This record gives sequence, structure tokens and C-alpha cells, in this order.
Amino acid sequence: MKSLSFSEWAMLGKLKRVLKIVNYCGLTSLIISLGKLFHWETPFLLVIRKK
Repeated sequence: MKSLSFSEWAMLGKLKRVLKIVNYCGLTSLIISLGKLFHWETPFLLVIRKK
């Protein structure tokens, strides 16, 4: 979140634009603290289909 060095696939492009605004406003540390407090994590989903 601090470096914005992640790829922009799927919806991450929109997230990156929001994070640029957050970073510009100087709110990055606040958002990280809130994320830790409320356990905001990015879920990774693995779907396996049996044929």
C-alpha cells in the first residue's frame, strides 16, 4: 500500500487509483492502522473443479 508496486489486474486498477488519492492526502498510515484494527485482508480464493 505504501509503494503502490502491485499489478493492476482485475479490480486492482481501481484500488490503485484510490490508494494514490489516499497517499496524496497523507492518510496511508491511518488507513493501514484501521486495516489492522478491523482485519482487512485481501482474500485469496482457490476454486478447484472436479471433472
